[in-house]
Amino acid sequence: MSEKKNLNFYINEILNTNKIIYVYIIAVLIFSSVIFFNQYDKPDGLFWDENYHVVSAQKYIDGVYFMECHPPLGKLLIALSERIFNPNSKLDTSGFLRTDHTKSIPKGYRFHGVRFSSTFSAVLSSLVFFLILYNLFTNPHLAFLFTFMFIFDNALVVHLRAAMLDGSQLFFILCAILYFVYIIRIKNSFNLLNYFILGTLTGLAVSVKVNSAVILLLFVFLIFIEYNEEIFKIKFFQVQIFMDIFFKAVVSAAGILMIVFIIFYIHFAIGKRVVDNRFYQASKEYKEILAKGTTANPMNFFIMFRDYKKYMDVFQKGVPHLNPCKSDENGSHPLGWTLGKKAINYRWDKSGNKVRYKYIQCNPVIWFSGLFGILLCYILIGAVYIFKFEIKNEDLFYKILMFTLLYTGYMVAILQIPRVMYLYHYFIPLLFSFVCFYLIFIYIFEELIEQENRTLFFSLFVFFTLIIVVFWWFSPFTYHLPLTYDQFMMRVWSDIWGLKAVN
Repeated sequence: MSEKKNLNFYINEILNTNKIIYVYIIAVLIFSSVIFFNQYDKPDGLFWDENYHVVSAQKYIDGVYFMECHPPLGKLLIALSERIFNPNSKLDTSGFLRTDHTKSIPKGYRFHGVRFSSTFSAVLSSLVFFLILYNLFTNPHLAFLFTFMFIFDNALVVHLRAAMLDGSQLFFILCAILYFVYIIRIKNSFNLLNYFILGTLTGLAVSVKVNSAVILLLFVFLIFIEYNEEIFKIKFFQVQIFMDIFFKAVVSAAGILMIVFIIFYIHFAIGKRVVDNRFYQASKEYKEILAKGTTANPMNFFIMFRDYKKYMDVFQKGVPHLNPCKSDENGSHPLGWTLGKKAINYRWDKSGNKVRYKYIQCNPVIWFSGLFGILLCYILIGAVYIFKFEIKNEDLFYKILMFTLLYTGYMVAILQIPRVMYLYHYFIPLLFSFVCFYLIFIYIFEELIEQENRTLFFSLFVFFTLIIVVFWWFSPFTYHLPLTYDQFMMRVWSDIWGLKAVN
C-alpha cells in the first residue's frame, strides 16, 4: 500500500514539515483542554455509571476485594487520579465499601479527582486523533479541521469527562490505531516488534472494556498488507509464509495477554480485604486465597481470573433486553444510534422555572456527517468491487476500506448482543465514521486539495464553524446549564432523540 521507507526519512520529514503542524498540536491541546476541563467537576453529584465506578475506585484505594462486569484498568485509573488529588481523604467514604452502586455521597464530596483520568484521557485522545488523521494524509490543515469532529461533539464531551470508563478506553483504542497507521505509512514489511507493540496497545484497550476487541481487525489488516500477493496467489500455505504469520499471531497474542494479565494481577493483588462477607461469586479456592491474604501470589492468579471472568459472564447474562415499550427505557437499538437515538438524561436539577440538564446528546452536524461519510464509503467500495470502477488512489481507497470494515465489524458484532445497549456504545464506530468521512472527502477532492483551492477550504471553514455553533447551541446539555422549558424545546430538533423536558 505504500513504498517502504526508513524511519530516518520520516523523522527528517516531520522535522522539515512546515512549523504549522506544531502550532496545530498546541492548538488541539488548548481547544480540547478548554472544552473538556471546563468545570469538569460539576455537577456536584453522581450521574449514570459514576454510581458504580466511584465506589469501585474507593475499594481500590482501601484495598477491598470486589468483582465487576468490566475488566479493571478503567477503574484503576479512576482510583489513581482520585488518589493523586486526594480531595476526599477527610470524608467518611466507608459506605462505598459495602455496596456496588451508591445513590448518595458524603457531604462535601468533590469530583475533580475521580473525573480527572477520563477527562485527561479525552484531551490526549484529541491529540492522538489529530495525529491519526495527519498520518493517514499528511496535510496538517485538514487534519486539524477534522479533529473538530472529536473535540466539539456534545455527546463525547458529556461522557468522556465523567468518572466512567469510555475516556480511557477510547484513548487506548486511538493509540493502537495511531500506531497501526504509522507503521503502514513507513513500510510494507512488519517485524515481530511491530506486532507485539500493537498487541500491548490492544491489550490496554481490552483491559478497560471488552468491546475494544474490534481493533483485533488491525492485525488482520497487517497480514493482508504484508502478504497480499501471496494470499491472492494461493501461496498462503507455503511453509515459510505460514510460519511467519503463525509467529506474528503468537507474538500479537502474547502482547495482548501480557497486558491483560498484568492489569488483572494488579487488581487481584490490591483486593485483599473482604467487607461484610461480600464474596460475590468467588469459588471455595478463591475464598481460601482471600482468607490467607495471598492474592498477590502469582500461583493463585488463574483461580482468581477464572472466577472474575465467570462473574463477568453471569452479570452480562443478567442484563435485561431492550424494551422500547417501557416509558423510561434509556436504551436504544444500534441502528438508531447513527441518528443520535436515544439521548439519555443523565441528571437534572430544578431551580425555579429553570432546569439544569446533563444530557448525552449528539452534535447532529457531526454525527450526520459521519453517517454520510460511511454511506459514501459503502457506495465507493460497492462501485469498485461490484461495478469494477477504476480506483483513482489505491492508498486512500484501501485505507477507506479498512476503516469501513472496522465500522461494519463493530456494528455487526453489536447487533448479535441481546442485552440492552445505550447510545455511548456507539462511540467506537462513531470515531471510525469520522475517519471515513475525512478519507472519503480527500478521495473525492484530492486534486482541489493539492491545488489548495480557496473555495474548497472556505467551504470547510464554514462547515467547521457550523459544528462549533451547533456545539454551543447544545452546550447547556453538556455543561449542566439552566434552561427554561421554552429554551429546552427549542433544542428538540428531532423526536428520534427522545429529549424530554422536566416540568
